[in-house]
Formats: sequence, structure tokens, C-alpha cells
Amino acid sequence: MQSLIHVVAVISAGLYAGIIFGDRVGASDSRAKLEPSAFIVFQQVQHLHFKPILMPLTIVALATSLLWAALAAQRWRQAEFWLAAAAALATGFAFVVTRSVNFPINDALMTWSAAAPRRNLRELWAPWEAVHTLRAAAAVLAFALQASALGWVARHTPRPSHELFRGLAVARAGPASPAFALSVGRAIEAYSGVPHSAAPGAPSLDKSTGEQPP
Repeated sequence: MQSLIHVVAVISAGLYAGIIFGDRVGASDSRAKLEPSAFIVFQQVQHLHFKPILMPLTIVALATSLLWAALAAQRWRQAEFWLAAAAALATGFAFVVTRSVNFPINDALMTWSAAAPRRNLRELWAPWEAVHTLRAAAAVLAFALQASALGWVARHTPRPSHELFRGLAVARAGPASPAFALSVGRAIEAYSGVPHSAAPGAPSLDKSTGEQPP
């Protein structure tokens, strides 16, 4: 379940950052050079296309980033928690400023007429672009932090298959050899978190030698 949350968080954060950052480095400069009538038509069409995508994507990105941080809180001394928490803060910041500034201006935008544009259109729109820059930076930062957290998890997650292959290579005497049994026990322990010696019927092995004590 945690792995699913990690993957969804990184994908949603990446998609959100890609859309917002792409618009900031591309369309923002184009909007500044459009005539008022053309600007209104362009931005109204773009808003109608982006709104059904960005709203669910933003909610998913925020929810999964918060879940990731909450699940990692029990390991707060590890880098995973701090990376996930910082990503959640960055995503939350982008969400709050979008709701506070961009949404109201978007609502006003949809009432503007391209046939009779307002004289102070640029002044009314300026806060939208300023906040757009901030949320684009926050979205990219959140994605980078979550990608780093996922990389940290991948590097520090036990890989039981390595124990199994090592046991197969060492245990030439067959599946009943102590070395093979110890490798299987370590693999089970890594996956389940239950010590090998605590498993029902598990033989007591000396981990330094892989043999049963006398």
C-alpha cells in the first residue's frame, strides 16, 4: 500500500509540475504580448481545458503527499520523512495560493468580454502571473523532493531476493542445507518483519556460520 502511495504521489506531482511549469515558461510570455481581445479568448479557452484536469490532479497530489509524510512520520529520524514532509509543504503552498489568488481571477476572467476588454485588464491579471511563478517553483520543488524520497526508499528497502540467490549459490548440498535455510529465513524476515527464529517451526541457526547450534 505504501509503495502505491509513493508511486501515485510522484506521478501526480510530476504531472502537476509539468503542466504548471510548462505554462509558466511558455504561455506566460506569449500572454504578455497578446492584444487584450486575443488574450481573453486564449486564456478563457485554456482555462476551460485545464480546469477539469488540474483540479483532480492537484487534490490527488496534495492528498498523497500528505499521506506519504504521515506514514513516514514514525521514521522521522530518516531522510524519507523530511523529504516527504517538505514535498507536502511545497504542494500545500501551491494549493493554497492557487485557491486564494488564481481561482478568483479565473472566475473573473470568464466574465470578461473579448469584444469590449477592460482598460485595466493587465493590472487585474498581474497578480495571477505573480502567483503563477511562485506555484510553478513550488510544484517543481515538490516533485524533486518526492523523487528524491522515492530514490531514498528504493536504496534503503531490503532486497530479499539477494539473500535467496546467495543461498542458492552457496548451498550446493541442496535445499536442506543450513546456508540455504538461513537465506530463506532472512528473506522472509525482510519481507514480513518477523524474525526468522520467531517463525513457527523455524530451525535455530547460528547466523555467523549458517549452521544449527549443538
